[in-house]
Amino acid sequence: MDKITQQRLYAFCPFLLAAILAGYTALSGLTLDHVADLSGALRMRDGQIPYRDFYLPYGPVAFVLLWPFTLLFSDLSIAHIAASITLNVLATGCMMRLARICVSENRLVICCGVLTAIWFLPPFGSYFHDHLAYLFLIIGFLYFLKDREVLAGAAFVLAFHSKQTVGIVGVFCLFIALLFSSRRKTLTPSALLAFLLSNLAFHILILSMIYYFSDFALYWETTFTNPAYYSLFKPDKDPLNFLTALLMPFGIHPFQMFKEHGMGRISFYPIVLFVYYSFIRMWKLEGVQRFAIVFFLFSTLFSASFLSRSFTHLILGLPLAIVVLLNASPIKTQNLIFAAVALIGLLQIRNQHPWAYSHLFPLTRPNYTFQKTTYQLGQFLSKQPEDFAILDNREIMIPFFANKAPVNLPVVFFDGVVVPWMKEKRMIWEDRILSTLLDKKPKWIVRKKSLYNDLKNMESFLALHCKQEKAYEYFILLNCKE
Repeated sequence: MDKITQQRLYAFCPFLLAAILAGYTALSGLTLDHVADLSGALRMRDGQIPYRDFYLPYGPVAFVLLWPFTLLFSDLSIAHIAASITLNVLATGCMMRLARICVSENRLVICCGVLTAIWFLPPFGSYFHDHLAYLFLIIGFLYFLKDREVLAGAAFVLAFHSKQTVGIVGVFCLFIALLFSSRRKTLTPSALLAFLLSNLAFHILILSMIYYFSDFALYWETTFTNPAYYSLFKPDKDPLNFLTALLMPFGIHPFQMFKEHGMGRISFYPIVLFVYYSFIRMWKLEGVQRFAIVFFLFSTLFSASFLSRSFTHLILGLPLAIVVLLNASPIKTQNLIFAAVALIGLLQIRNQHPWAYSHLFPLTRPNYTFQKTTYQLGQFLSKQPEDFAILDNREIMIPFFANKAPVNLPVVFFDGVVVPWMKEKRMIWEDRILSTLLDKKPKWIVRKKSLYNDLKNMESFLALHCKQEKAYEYFILLNCKE
């Protein structure tokens, strides 16, 4: 084998690893967090329009990009696995491209790809809008480095419309990186203006499409108004988290960690120590290296603080920071740190995603989705020509087993961010749900067994229009003939 072929083979390995790990973790289980994007894609596959026939509390990009996978693969589980593999492979490729710009040694580029393949998506599990949004930040930063400001602006806009907080963090960290690097000296006013105008233009384009095809008032309320109000009462959404993210990376308190014997946090803590080391070492870097490490270090930490997820799920752009910082280190030191970070990642994947393959639906995690009754009801509804609706998160897996979309307006029912906390807003939300049910006239409605204590009109509506068809372990099937 000649040297060029050998180098190509080595460069291919991170992509293969990214595909294998993403496929494995996608097969190992599907939680409520993962379901939302796939539910939106299922709705679009069956002809529903976002923010008119259904909505989610964030922008449309994540489920719009997942939609073609549901058209390409009739099995929703295969569609989700394929999308997960694609997302992880793309992130790996983009990070390797950035590493090639920041460091000269091919071995470090491959190491960056390997760490990204392990840490970007697999610890969380499968395709998700948070990680898709960060992929667009990676792409946007790559275009910015290549002086293609218009495309960079478009990528940052797509990040925002995948997940609002990630998009905002990305733009904020880009300007922080410009402030603390020499890149600001070479950035011309016209290039900066092109980037800003591109942001504005693509925001207007996406909002115009929503205005034309959907209910813009519903979009604005469910994507901005309700989540913003919800954030006011959530400590983890406090703007001061920017400071906390720097003082206590990934929200891990070192003393509390040892006091509570948190083995997951203890095993992860070497990565936190590396972050502290990065704060000291990065100021000795120059040019594109400092620009890149400031952006990816800060955007990773700030995203982790606002997304309220496990520390292992949000390594995001840290692999590039590791590669850049170790560029001048001895090879033995590089190998030791790369091996340690990779091993920690593989252990986290194994601990969080034990093999849970099911012949019923490969993405089902038995301890959450109550396979037997969910599958039975889904199979029953798949054979019914009439529409159906679900009214609670507990039934959210049923449409996948039925392989058809329900007609209820909200895809998920998260308290606060989807179901408003304020009594007046909750009543308006409830009336809108009931109006949709009256308009769509589903024959079947699946509800939870307990009462909707805060939704009196909902209970009255169900009692008036529906009768119980069958009771299952965790929910009730209602027959709502006219």
